[in-house]
Amino acid sequence: MKSGRFIGVMSGTSLDGVDVVLATIDEHRVAQLASLSWPIPVSLKQAVLDIARASSLHFRSLDSLILNSGDFLLMRSMPCLRKQNLQARDIVAIGCHGQTVWHEPTGVAPHTLQIGDNNQIVARTGNYGCR
Repeated sequence: MKSGRFIGVMSGTSLDGVDVVLATIDEHRVAQLASLSWPIPVSLKQAVLDIARASSLHFRSLDSLILNSGDFLLMRSMPCLRKQNLQARDIVAIGCHGQTVWHEPTGVAPHTLQIGDNNQIVARTGNYGCR
């Protein structure tokens, strides 16, 4: 396992907010360096709810939501870096599953739909695969 600084970004079906943690991880321990939480903007929350409740899905709406939610999640991770006087290049990886739109843990085919554009995170913070 590669040791270093990592960022984790979490949001869920409650749509109450997004939580970000910056931690150092090595073979023996995990240490939290910073954590921050933000409420999800009403407009983004409503867009997620509209898609989750829709009986049909328009990909243009979904695509717009993917870009907007990805940008929102990315922008919430940057203050953790600034709080610790770090740059994106100081981070080994960012873990972000995206915004949960639908969560069906039971039934014939349990599944979850999470959206967000992790390509934005890579493009705007650096190529983590090369570190």
